[in-house]
Formats: sequence, structure tokens, C-alpha cells
Amino acid sequence: MPRVVAAEGRWGAIDYAGNPRITLKYSSLEKFSSGLAAAMIGNGRHGYITSQDEIAVDFQYGSASHFSNGSAKVTDWNTGKEGFIDCSGKLFIPMVFDWAHSFSEGFAPAALERGKIGFIDMTGDWVIPPTLKAAAPFHEGLAGASTDWDEQECGFVDLNGSWKIPPIYNHLEHFEHGVCFVQGVDEITGETYSAYIDHQNQMIWGPGDSLW
Repeated sequence: MPRVVAAEGRWGAIDYAGNPRITLKYSSLEKFSSGLAAAMIGNGRHGYITSQDEIAVDFQYGSASHFSNGSAKVTDWNTGKEGFIDCSGKLFIPMVFDWAHSFSEGFAPAALERGKIGFIDMTGDWVIPPTLKAAAPFHEGLAGASTDWDEQECGFVDLNGSWKIPPIYNHLEHFEHGVCFVQGVDEITGETYSAYIDHQNQMIWGPGDSLW
């Protein structure tokens, strides 16, 4: 796939030898994924092009994300609502969401209104009701979530929407290779600590543990 480049506010692409593949004519150009790249033209509308600079999906959206797991998030030009298209450009989940994230492990966090986030499947049905204040994509069967974003109370829910790790942290990242970085506040000292936990919320490295 071509490599995306930019110069003087215009975007295009080159091949791995540095030869021009797509001229510098787009207002923005995302990386290629599934053979397509999201691009924006001068009027602010987004669509998708092929590596041969052919239009694959018409420039009709207010925004467009890169393809992930065979789908991409797009925004209605008029309403600002978000939905999902497949690699053929077919809208398979209507643009009805105030906010949504890309699919991961078959599910995507989404919200019909701000501050009420749940998870949908590839048919657009709710698999976890929109009762969360914040949520991140699933990784290794767990998704970071919060019921009170102002208090930064974060934990992890499983695919059933149950709290696998209770919301006791004020910062967390996603799981990778069975571990996750978290930050919390010590109940006794009131000091912020950093740690790595496993899927059972067992601390595998934390305060007092040496790196040497």
C-alpha cells in the first residue's frame, strides 16, 4: 500500500521507493487499510479512495475513519450523527449515534446521547445497555469503562456488561498480553500510585516493587 505524505497543507501518497502514487491534492488523507483510505476534499466532505486514486466511496460524509475489522465509522454531513459502512461503502449501521468508536473484537462503544454509552454488535443491536459515562474498545475480552467520569472511577467490564474489575482506578490503559497499566489513589496515604494488573485485578507490579 502507498505511504501517505503531506506538503504545504496538501496530502498524497508515495510508493516504497519514494515515487509519487497519489498527487498532493487532498485536504487530508488517512492511512490505507483494507485497500482504502479516507480522504477529504476542499469542501470539507470525506470519502474513500483506492491505492490507484480511484473514488471507492463518494465524498459525502462530515468525517470518515480508517477501516478496521472490515468497517469504518462515518458521520452524516447534515446531522453530525455517526454510523458504520463496510468496505463496499454500504451503510450497514445507520448514522444515528451521537458518538461511536471503531469495532474491536466484534463490538463498538457507542452513545445515542452524550454521557450514556453502551456497546453495539455488528448488527447495531445493543449488547451492553448505554448506562456508562465513558467506555473504550474491547481488548482481550475486557473494556475500560466508567460510571462517573468526573470522579475518574474506572474499571473493566466483560462481554456481558458485568464489572470484571471494579471502577476503583482513576486512569487505565487497555490489556495487552494479559497485563494492563493502571493508576489509582492509595486509600491510606492519598497518594497516586502506578501499577500493572492482570485479568483478575491482581497486582503484578506496583508500589514498592523495583524495576531492577
